[in-house]
Amino acid sequence: MALLRTQGHSAFIEWQLDPSSIDDSVCDAFLAQFPTLNLLPHELYAYDPNVVRTELMRACVARGILSRRQLYERMVEFWTDHFNVTARDVGHLKPIDDRNVIRAHALGNFSDLLHASAQSPAMIAYLDNNTNVAGRPNENYARELLELHTLGVNGGYSQSDVSEVAKCFTGWTYYNRPSDGVLQGTFRFMEARHETGVKTVMGQAIASGGIQDGLDVLDLLASHPNTAKYVGKKLIRWLLDEEPSTGLVNAVATTWTATQGDIKAVVRAILSPENIANAPFKLKRPFHVMVATVRALRANVQSVNSVPAWLGAAGNQPYAWPAPDGYPDDSDHWKDLLLPRWNFPAAVVAGSVAGLSVALSTTMRDPRQLVSRINAELFHGTMDAQTSAILSQFARGGRLTAQRCLDAYGLALASPQFQWF
Repeated sequence: MALLRTQGHSAFIEWQLDPSSIDDSVCDAFLAQFPTLNLLPHELYAYDPNVVRTELMRACVARGILSRRQLYERMVEFWTDHFNVTARDVGHLKPIDDRNVIRAHALGNFSDLLHASAQSPAMIAYLDNNTNVAGRPNENYARELLELHTLGVNGGYSQSDVSEVAKCFTGWTYYNRPSDGVLQGTFRFMEARHETGVKTVMGQAIASGGIQDGLDVLDLLASHPNTAKYVGKKLIRWLLDEEPSTGLVNAVATTWTATQGDIKAVVRAILSPENIANAPFKLKRPFHVMVATVRALRANVQSVNSVPAWLGAAGNQPYAWPAPDGYPDDSDHWKDLLLPRWNFPAAVVAGSVAGLSVALSTTMRDPRQLVSRINAELFHGTMDAQTSAILSQFARGGRLTAQRCLDAYGLALASPQFQWF
């Protein structure tokens, strides 16, 4: 918040859109305890898959809490849901997908991201494209590619298009045997499994043959105007407004088309000062509430090992959504499970979340001083009148003991102002 005020809106956004320029050494040092994050695909198979999955989840939490590259991490989260792969279902493959697909292209170009996802062994395994062969096409990946990754459910394609796209991706698989050696866990195209002949996708003939059939489909979909509208609208919902106007969707789609899917340009258009000023409130996911709590309290983070269990209780554990559509980006979905999003902040304040500790002032005996301190520490001086009134009433409701001071912090973190963006 201090940097935003110092730099101004536009400069801050540009700074965040260039994550490589941001010193993130503190976060990087913390992540060094998770060796599986940086291993090659074949090296991961030496580890128990549960260890691989657990380290990836803990790293996600650590980045949410410690990284200064906040906009980048938000985009990583968005694309993780957009190209959802449930970690438990793909064994050792998800860390490579996270590193080489999502994180490598989160602020890059959508076409590059789409191509990387299509050739990701994690995605291939998750949507069964490794069983997609000539004469017996498996349509799972083709359907999700059209419905979820690019055009959207009303994007103008037919069941015939799904079938034809599936044929284009026959033979796209990965090396999955120990005997494959250093190739194990990497992409593989098997010409013998590819269906030959001309395919027709949305009225366009796909006739290059071989692996190029699939590449041509990806190019077609990445540049399609319905992809610009569908994915652009999802980005607006994620960053700004759950019910964006048609005018805003069209404007963002225009930027998408003009820049050929440049993600930075699209994000910049969405996060304009005018758009931010007019954005409605949006309920935070449990993940956002929990990492924001730790950041706001400036907790000493010795370990994040216990946090995924809290997120699991709230229905928002990283990489755990079981369906291809990713966690819902919908306030209505998250508004009913309230206790976990209240209990976690209270537990952090009380010092009962393993690995996290906070040092809060509990010696204040003037209710006004306590509310002022909470306003400065948690809300950067922006506490609204409703939150101030509730905290003031609570602080005046009895002797201001150390425990009552801590409870006031917990109450502030459970307030609507903190629970909503």
